[in-house]
Amino acid sequence: MKKALSLLSSSFLLFSLLLAMGSCEEKECLECTDGQLAPYIRVKFINQDSLTKVDALYTTTNSSITTTNNLRTAYNQEIAEGDDSFIAKRDSVEDVLVVLRSNLAYFDEIRKRIRRGAIKLGPVYPGSKSNPPYQFTNELTGDSLDVFPFTLDVTTDSSVFYISIQDTSYMLQLSYQRKEIVDINKLLIKAINPVIDTTTFESSTLDCKFNRPECLSNETDIVVYF
Repeated sequence: MKKALSLLSSSFLLFSLLLAMGSCEEKECLECTDGQLAPYIRVKFINQDSLTKVDALYTTTNSSITTTNNLRTAYNQEIAEGDDSFIAKRDSVEDVLVVLRSNLAYFDEIRKRIRRGAIKLGPVYPGSKSNPPYQFTNELTGDSLDVFPFTLDVTTDSSVFYISIQDTSYMLQLSYQRKEIVDINKLLIKAINPVIDTTTFESSTLDCKFNRPECLSNETDIVVYF
């Protein structure tokens, strides 16, 4: 009986100790940021020069298809009126149309890919070129991404990134407000109302997903053109 009471007493003490440790850890966690999902901002890169060239090729090819279609219609009219000498010309024009339509589909796919932002970035250095760079690739395929999540520095109100694309270096500097939020006994730091301070890209846009007073960085998209 005494042995059973001793075991019960020991178990109660161990339970009390574990409960006290858990309470202490929860209290300490109110002041910690470990394990939080760091605020980020989504960045898309558009090669404007390439897009302009491909758009021009698409427009030219589409115009050629219209002209060639009109020519085929004229030849078919002659054939319908009994002039078989236009059959060979009509067939030749149809062969050209096959090539033109194939080219149009190709140019359309290329420009959609550019607009989607699918590129392979070189190293992206956060804060300074002496810091370890980000390497963005699709973990499943190793291919390029369409949108790149840039992690923001929560120890300050701004972040700067040095970005390499096709052996050219660019800079993107952002500023934001930091807001502390207690969530399930954890102190989280959010970045709100981000703005583009300066950049060496040709142009850029920033768009918040939701129209509300406080725009979270995680709900913000930046598009830069180079």
